Amino acid sequence: GLCAAVALSLKGHKVTVLEQGESTSEGSAGIQSSPNFTKLLYSWGLESGLEKYGAKPLFMEQRRWEDSSEIAKVPINASDAMEKLYGYPHYNIHRADLQRILLNRARQFGVFITAGTRVVGFEPAVSAMGQDTIVLNSGRRICADVIIAADSNRSGMKGLVLSDEIESWFIRDSVYRALLPGTLLEDPELESLDLKENTTGWLGPDGHVIGYYVRNFQMYNIVMVISDDNQLGQEARRGYPGDLEKMYNAFEGWDWRLRRMLDFVDSSHIWRLQDRPAAKRWVHPDGNLVLLGDAAHAKLPYAAAGAASAAEDAAALAECLGYVGGGKDRSVREVLKIYEEIRVPRATEVVERSRRNRIVFHMHDGKVNNNGWLSQRAHIKAGREQRERDARLKADAD
Repeated sequence: GLCAAVALSLKGHKVTVLEQGESTSEGSAGIQSSPNFTKLLYSWGLESGLEKYGAKPLFMEQRRWEDSSEIAKVPINASDAMEKLYGYPHYNIHRADLQRILLNRARQFGVFITAGTRVVGFEPAVSAMGQDTIVLNSGRRICADVIIAADSNRSGMKGLVLSDEIESWFIRDSVYRALLPGTLLEDPELESLDLKENTTGWLGPDGHVIGYYVRNFQMYNIVMVISDDNQLGQEARRGYPGDLEKMYNAFEGWDWRLRRMLDFVDSSHIWRLQDRPAAKRWVHPDGNLVLLGDAAHAKLPYAAAGAASAAEDAAALAECLGYVGGGKDRSVREVLKIYEEIRVPRATEVVERSRRNRIVFHMHDGKVNNNGWLSQRAHIKAGREQRERDARLKADAD
């Protein structure tokens, strides 16, 4: 929502942001700003904020689960690799810090932002030249030329746009997130992992771990994904305090250095992951209500592309709306449909890529599973697929 507010403000639009939560802060979570995302943030005047709060890893390193041996090492900011390829660097940043710099930028443009406000109704305009209306939980009614629903994968507005609710389903994976003081990882026993140089991923059977520094290398964000059949309940969609003993035990047999890092985790939140297809329609059939971000295309976290994809939506929408008025012959309705046509294929591809990455990250290597030893045939097949995966990752890195 804040990305859309800034992008639209830069095009001269008057924007109001209605935030459901009581504040705009977010818990311990990191965001990877790949070059496509960095490009947009720079264009919105946020380069200094990224430099102040972000961290620029030199490499993306993928390691084996049992001994942290290197599978592949991809240059990111080393030798300006990403800038040479795509024109912009890669940052890792804490979500709350990114929200802060977006919020400050939005306020510079005079964007009106209110927290604790929930939309409970929508009324399309009665004429093509009229404005749509939203109804708030306070009873207040607000009219606008365009209503943007950037209200996450739990969107209350999504059902108004779509004729049928998109079915979602829980998958076996649960995610633990934690944030560690960077000083803890100065432990000499961890020195061989080169954590400050890398965004590091450990790939293993039925799980993986991603870790990277944020807040200008002052904090370390760690994300632990495990596959299990534990029915955590609907509330797990939003995250709640995780069972640290269960988290630690899930990585039994993994490299002792990774488990040493997990020893430092004194609190964590857990999410049980849900999946659903990207929406094929993003624009209300009768009104100028449009979906953006996870409301349209919630995705599994295996491509680290959720925030970047939402920011792309915001930039595309702002660009499209620039073709309305000012002597241009496009209506709001027309450009919203163009936005939809542009973004649906791209968002759908990222959703599918995230699903594919889950398979790649969680491969067995022919040893054991939760039910004991694999059969000889399954053992050979799993080992072959894991070795082929490692070879592909290394070849891609080279």
